[in-house]
Amino acid sequence: MFLTEVIPLTKIPRQGPSPFFYFTSQKLNKGSLVLVSLRRKEVFAIVISQKDVKETKLELKTVSYQLKPIKEVLINKEIIGFPFLDLAQWISEYYFSSISNSLLLFLPQKIVKKIVKKDGFNFPKIKPQLEEKNFLKPKVFISKTGFLPKDEIKNVLREGRQILFLFPQILQKTFWENNFKKISSSLIFWSPQTSIKKFFNNFQKVRDKEVQIIFGQISALFAPFCDLGLIIVFDPENSSFKAKKEPLFNTKDVAQKMAQMLNIDFLQLDSFLSLENYYLKSKNKVKIIKENNNLLSADNQTNKKSILNFSKLKFIERSQGEKFNPISEQFFNKIQSYIEKNKKVILFLNRKGVSTSVFCQDCGFTIKCKDCNLPLTYHLKKEKPYLLCHHCGRESNVPSYCPNCGSWQMRNIGVGIEGVEKFLKEKFKENGDQV
Repeated sequence: MFLTEVIPLTKIPRQGPSPFFYFTSQKLNKGSLVLVSLRRKEVFAIVISQKDVKETKLELKTVSYQLKPIKEVLINKEIIGFPFLDLAQWISEYYFSSISNSLLLFLPQKIVKKIVKKDGFNFPKIKPQLEEKNFLKPKVFISKTGFLPKDEIKNVLREGRQILFLFPQILQKTFWENNFKKISSSLIFWSPQTSIKKFFNNFQKVRDKEVQIIFGQISALFAPFCDLGLIIVFDPENSSFKAKKEPLFNTKDVAQKMAQMLNIDFLQLDSFLSLENYYLKSKNKVKIIKENNNLLSADNQTNKKSILNFSKLKFIERSQGEKFNPISEQFFNKIQSYIEKNKKVILFLNRKGVSTSVFCQDCGFTIKCKDCNLPLTYHLKKEKPYLLCHHCGRESNVPSYCPNCGSWQMRNIGVGIEGVEKFLKEKFKENGDQV
């Protein structure tokens, strides 16, 4: 008799027990597909380990539920293993989701139910690399939409390996399909939203390496790759790449983790440099490549961007008796010089509201949230002022007098982005410039 540890292929909350234990007299391989009873239902499950009952007496005593037998062994061979099972485990741990929910990304229940009896339904067997290797540094290509790193793609194709290309929106399918056809005709669009017959045919083509280029949206990341050699993500910061249901993963991060597991190149194509990649570049953890034909090209002087160094400019200045302005004259003149050249200016300020707090000039009392004991931020909604706690969301009216000493000398301090916006709209209103 064997104690068998399985992962049910059904949605299970994170706090629920997972994996589950069942018993059987049959010796099963890791990655086998079985049918088990769970909550009065019969569900598919993947075997991840098995031990002789004689060796697990202590474990049996700690199980908080009644052990049940495995209903049926459907496929007694590994249908999913490395790196797919390992990646599902990583998604579960990193995004705090149950392993069952993560595994459903690779093996959707409705798909498994339809094709489980078909011969040849299994993910390819990929041997993990035993010796440790240095991870390849991710590359970010800053370029126009439509750019493809043809040298990297052709090198992988010459080696006979597969390429995964991910894009965020279905409307871009035809555009990218036409672009890839100029490089190779061995490509396939991956989507589970097809007929069962077509899905199974695509499944076999990818697994048996009948196609080299697989392109699609989020679901293409969980295709049964046989010999993946390159992963490319277009527009990685697009919100469509963030899952809307459990597990709430970021496609870019999962794709990069898969590339690390397989020790292959991971490329990002974007039209601008994200703040995250800018930081990683400063830590030498990512390589930035600017294409000559892109908008940020150093040769294209008409589109060249400038970043103001705030450490050399006074953002706020005020003499005694002067009216408070959220932007100093020196900084405003710098902005105005760009506006006069018909150029756009982007301001980044990590403070919300008009001002960051309200205090009494007589006693120094600061208006705070009753629940969080944190300063309330001063906001304006349709010119009506109100105070908001950004921690719990509590709203309250702006007091006319100090609640502590009764003084009317209440004043706003700190600069928020709404205050900067209001100030600039008033300044540029006459010129008809938009803020």
